[in-house]
Amino acid sequence: EYSKKTMKNIKILIVDDEESVRDAYRSVFKQMNGRSLVEQELKSDADALFGVQSAGCDESVDRFQVVLHTAEEGEEGIKVVKESIKDGFPFSVAFIDMRMPGGMDGLETAHHILAIDSRIELVFVTAYSDYTLEEIGRFIGKSRFFILKKPFDVQEIMQMAETLALRWETERERELLEYEKEQFIRNMSHEVRQPIHIISNACNALLSHQPSSTQRDKFINYINQETQRLMRLLENLKDINQMDSSNDQQRFEKVNVDLLCRKVVELLSADAEKKGINLILQSEVETNCVLADTDKLMQVLVNLTVNAIKYTENGSIRLYLLEVDGSVEIAVEDTGCGITPEEQDKIFKRFYRCRSTSSLTRGYGLGLSISQEIVRRFGSEIKVSSSPGKGSRFSFKMQSIPCV
Repeated sequence: EYSKKTMKNIKILIVDDEESVRDAYRSVFKQMNGRSLVEQELKSDADALFGVQSAGCDESVDRFQVVLHTAEEGEEGIKVVKESIKDGFPFSVAFIDMRMPGGMDGLETAHHILAIDSRIELVFVTAYSDYTLEEIGRFIGKSRFFILKKPFDVQEIMQMAETLALRWETERERELLEYEKEQFIRNMSHEVRQPIHIISNACNALLSHQPSSTQRDKFINYINQETQRLMRLLENLKDINQMDSSNDQQRFEKVNVDLLCRKVVELLSADAEKKGINLILQSEVETNCVLADTDKLMQVLVNLTVNAIKYTENGSIRLYLLEVDGSVEIAVEDTGCGITPEEQDKIFKRFYRCRSTSSLTRGYGLGLSISQEIVRRFGSEIKVSSSPGKGSRFSFKMQSIPCV
């Protein structure tokens, strides 16, 4: 993922048939990366091409980490763009020379590139007026593009690359937000519809029939269960809203994780015993205090343990506290149904539920995503290791501090 604050790993494509020009671009973008001195020969080429002393570039753009690819002809540039789409790491900006003898020119190259990746920002580089702006726009089917006239300077290249990369990043973020909003609405509609349907049917049965006391109790129990499910959904959504809010504040304090885990075992042992499962705390730490928000850390431990109980039919569940290189590793390990390798990368996404286990229990697919976000705010990350049919292990590390 890219960050607008650091602008790391921005991919830029250069398509130009002259090697000296490609070398000059390399010199410019090395400086944008804030690297050490480039070779004197490349600096001289850049100075000659762009007409300024490249050593005097503005340091404010050093935050760029440019992944630069160069191509000496249009066909090669098109191939590189295809590969970038397959790799899932597309180009942000392409600087394309308009005149490239011996093959397709810059305009035709751009036309083919846009057919592969319509989001890429285009800059045509030329010393001539071969086409009007209207002709270019009609041919490539895109009104947003830029033209740089030769000669131009290093500062101009850098500013244009930064501006277009920012615009490209903003567009990607906007599209991602739109997609996530659509997914959220779709998931919410599905999750809310089911309990409301059950509650409605139970109410209709109570109102339209003369049920026996046993039947009446059963319908009332349905209503109560589904109402509780909706309440849990609302609580989860409130947690998500708080975490997404810039006003969300963590109340960090010294927390004894050994005592906290004992509370979790005490709280959930009855649920485990109902399924014939042993819930065990195994503590192997001497310094068992960490800096965290007590309520949030408790929420994570409860979420992980409740999940383990849900997906374990026999065997045991262990809460581990281990000492690892000055840190406390907290782990919840079960002997449940396990998670396939393909789904282990997806389980922390909001509303995601494993297809292989979704029929075993009902839920909203929010607990793990909320837990992961909390742990990341503690400066750590929940890791999962699992084998289908053999159980799962969820763990994270936190820096240990003296309890006194």
